[in-house]
Amino acid sequence: YTFLPESQSNQFGEGDFYGNNYGIGFGIAYKALERLKTFTSYYLPLGDSTNSFNDQLNFSKTSIYTTGINFSIDSRTNFQVFLSNGFGFTPATSVLSIPSSDEILYGFNVIYNPSKADNFYEQTNIKSYNSKFFNGLSVSNNSFIDLDDNQLNVLYDLNGSYHYKYEKALSQRFIFDMSSGIIDNSVDSKSNLKSYFSPGNTFLRGGAKAIIYSQNNDNLFTSSLRGSFGRVLAESKPGYFFGESINTFNFYEKYSLNINPKIGVSGSGESVGLGTGFQWKVIDQITLISETNIPINNAENNITFAIRYSPDESYRHIDLYSSNAFSFIDMGQLMKRNKNNFGINIGFLF
Repeated sequence: YTFLPESQSNQFGEGDFYGNNYGIGFGIAYKALERLKTFTSYYLPLGDSTNSFNDQLNFSKTSIYTTGINFSIDSRTNFQVFLSNGFGFTPATSVLSIPSSDEILYGFNVIYNPSKADNFYEQTNIKSYNSKFFNGLSVSNNSFIDLDDNQLNVLYDLNGSYHYKYEKALSQRFIFDMSSGIIDNSVDSKSNLKSYFSPGNTFLRGGAKAIIYSQNNDNLFTSSLRGSFGRVLAESKPGYFFGESINTFNFYEKYSLNINPKIGVSGSGESVGLGTGFQWKVIDQITLISETNIPINNAENNITFAIRYSPDESYRHIDLYSSNAFSFIDMGQLMKRNKNNFGINIGFLF
């Protein structure tokens, strides 16, 4: 039973509203696989309940239904995708349809429970794995940090651009990240996506990376999914969504190969590319890095070379690099500067 007002008003006038509603709900969940569960729910309004109205503001009642899939990344983290004609997520609004319509919405949830024991998978010596290879520059890899550890990268180039990127492991297979920085006004590019970085202004982005399967667990390679959202902090606040599939193959303890499909979705449409990266650990302290991003749709080719120095096994590194990528942050990886640039990238695990 939900209690809503029968009318609403403001300085421009007044009109009818939903009023009180009552009904009954049903739900079922089915565990199809060890990590995969499907679910369906149905709400049936009863009596004179009104939980929907059309574009003529005529109120009526309609059934509310939701169906979706829940995928367990690990014991703490779950992903949900679903379809529903329910409008809200509170008890009162979840039994209402979309205002002025009765359409199906699609949604995505990340459910994180920090109080659960992180024991869904066997513990692996992730720190030993990470001591071999750190993350890439313009092409990410799957060098996951250990549970409850942190990673910080600070980058500065000769054009005056810089950024910070912070990552925290929330579980064995789920990492949250935040990045912020400025691209200098002097950086030139022919890309029509340049406005989404607004050179000279600070950008702020948040994202997460979830490992799907791991080479540490006897799979052929390690694969994860990552998504990122954010905006420019200026008078104009352009934003975009960036997603990628990160696929890493480590072999002979000296080599790491990455092949990453990437997509950026903005007001200018979709930007799609393929990132490829190769790391070669020449000796324990020195790693050579070669990366390129190949355009597929509304993107540009760029190349990055770097030499990485890791002074010891305590999870620190210093990179000296040359690149014509517009930025190493998200959609900037799919763009190109008009000239090559040099910079330094310092990373810490703590």
